[in-house]
Amino acid sequence: LGRFLRLVWLNYGLRRACHVYFVAYSVISTYVVLKILLKRVLRLSEPRCASVYAWVDSFVAPFVANRFVALKSLWVKIGQYMSGRADLTPVVWQEALGVMQNDLAGDAPGDVDAALEHAFGKPASEIFEEFDYTPIASASIAQVHRARLKPPKAAEVGSDEAGAVVAVKIQHRGIESVFVKDMARSVAIARVCARLNPDFEGLLSVLLAWEREIHLELDFRHEVDNLREMRAALLDSDGGLQANCLIPAPIDGFVSKTAFAMEYVEGAFKINDQFLLDYHGVDRRALVRLVIHLTAHCFLGLNTVNADPHPGNLLVKLSPEGGAQPVLLDWGWVCRLTPGELVGWRGLAAALGDLNTQAAASALQALGYRNSQDARAPERSVEFFAHLMRDTGGRRAAKQESAAFFDRRRRQEQEDKRLGLREKGGRKIAKIPDSFIFVTRVLGLLRGLCATLEVELPLMDILAHHAREATALADEAPP
Repeated sequence: LGRFLRLVWLNYGLRRACHVYFVAYSVISTYVVLKILLKRVLRLSEPRCASVYAWVDSFVAPFVANRFVALKSLWVKIGQYMSGRADLTPVVWQEALGVMQNDLAGDAPGDVDAALEHAFGKPASEIFEEFDYTPIASASIAQVHRARLKPPKAAEVGSDEAGAVVAVKIQHRGIESVFVKDMARSVAIARVCARLNPDFEGLLSVLLAWEREIHLELDFRHEVDNLREMRAALLDSDGGLQANCLIPAPIDGFVSKTAFAMEYVEGAFKINDQFLLDYHGVDRRALVRLVIHLTAHCFLGLNTVNADPHPGNLLVKLSPEGGAQPVLLDWGWVCRLTPGELVGWRGLAAALGDLNTQAAASALQALGYRNSQDARAPERSVEFFAHLMRDTGGRRAAKQESAAFFDRRRRQEQEDKRLGLREKGGRKIAKIPDSFIFVTRVLGLLRGLCATLEVELPLMDILAHHAREATALADEAPP
């Protein structure tokens, strides 16, 4: 045993795997045993069970948050997503995991220097006139530093931005290998959770789709291509919403797989910083409405879904005129739909906006979504998507709506059982397009932001508007 423990300690990969699985299965076993104790042994009522769960959450949530911070990598992203879903995540968990929205500890200066030289082919001292080794942001995959470029020496530097203040995004040392292995571990854990509770099948689907795309997020050249494309689409046109947001421009000559430089946005702060929003008198509703319009336009109009719009990637820049502009960061995790999926999502959003159940069911068929109950009760899938795209609201209202939806689902299941109509294995997704995972994630994060900021917006009407507009433009386009 002693030899085995020494082997585990000396092997970082094995030590990390043990750490991950210990945390995961400790939490899983805690709630499995608790459920058996409360439901089958003590047979407590639902309200009393909820009280016990809340008490246990108060201990488990801080433990999980602490471990996520220690493990970094993928676990920080998962924590960010959970803490950003104020409409679903219990308050205790949201508060504990809220630390994921803050900056994590940065890499040592020596590691930063080595990463810069590896990425750009020369030491930082030859590229930058100034470089702040204290990161302005540090997250799961990378950290960002403020720097000033040196004037070019002859034609050595392929940039006309010499002397400009820039933001330099650098991957953490060895993060690619760690992230990929952690993704495989998270999938294995989700499979166990899905076997214990079918409610986790959705989480498993999310992770499997993410696993197929993760190589793109770990290549910053892909993110730079997306930045340039979105700037051209959103900022280089006249009029409309294009002029109402900021997307930092990448700096030519300073782009590699593991690091790149971009414009530095001075004075911006996170969109969920309620103190600064109130201090500067920012109209929260107008700001979030603009973010949702931009997201809907990118998704339904430009066929570009930024799958990671958590508050750390949405900043606010105050204009001299007193307005507030959203700053859209981190375009590394982007999903583009197939032509059939795009038509399906547009048709679904428009049909739900028109309250047309039959058209919505047809759009789901075109989208490639199938459920085990669609043959006899297609309206139930429409109900689910209507719930997903429903109007936003504050935290309490969002939780009440979600509770009412799942209660309605339980009553439907009980009625099916009474009538002998229950399918083998219950209601299950039979077919799902990859875009479903990313679109539902984005809508969920935006809904969570609205719940955090207590903003009510007609989300369904906004999506329907952009769907109809995009469909009309597509119809008018020459073949």
